[in-house]
Amino acid sequence: MDLSDHKTATYCEIMQQPDVWLKAYDLVCRNEAAIQTFISNNHIGKDTEIILAGAGTSAFIGNALAGIFVEKGYSQCRAVATTDIITYPESCLPTGKPVVLISFARSGNSPESLAAVHIADKYCKKVFHIIITCNETGDLARESSRDNVLLVLLPPETNDKGLAMTSSFTTMALVSILIFNIEQLPEQKSKIEAIVTFARDILKNGEKSLSEIAARKFGRAVFLGSGALKGIAEECHLKLQEL
Repeated sequence: MDLSDHKTATYCEIMQQPDVWLKAYDLVCRNEAAIQTFISNNHIGKDTEIILAGAGTSAFIGNALAGIFVEKGYSQCRAVATTDIITYPESCLPTGKPVVLISFARSGNSPESLAAVHIADKYCKKVFHIIITCNETGDLARESSRDNVLLVLLPPETNDKGLAMTSSFTTMALVSILIFNIEQLPEQKSKIEAIVTFARDILKNGEKSLSEIAARKFGRAVFLGSGALKGIAEECHLKLQEL
């Protein structure tokens, strides 16, 4: 898709998403062995305490995924905002058992993102970090040299330049799902391709209708969602405010 005629970063970042998802799937495939080794060596399983952490949009990724993870058998999975971790770690972090902290961060430079990682190291008996970020030069990416850290660096175009995070949100969410389905990675390809086809159709054929809706005068918008869609609804309301 040629986006050269469109100067708005947000527009390009929205429209590029299907292509980026395919790149992200290929990226996970290339790193399949390293991901499997990290999960196996650290005995990460269905009964492991998993915390999905981020701030703002990145926190809403966790809110959207927590229910999905629990439905897949990861019964000890929950979403906790990094702002909660750094202000009241005693209420968020288990001290007597191993924990996996999955950190979502577009830039990886937010002070609370890095602080949450270091606080987890301090408070938890044993902690393993899975860092999913879009910025190879970010502070979080530099944490990858440690043995207890798995860094998953997304394609550079996911490092959104627009104020409203779009392709970073969807791609970080997708990659985390793929990581915890790593043993069924080949079977996920047809699902990714179906999602890509569906999204391309919406972006191609729905743009006019969406523009007309956005041009209407309104004083209030309500986004509804339960389960995984609650996190999506939260993200949608934030996107409307930002844009």
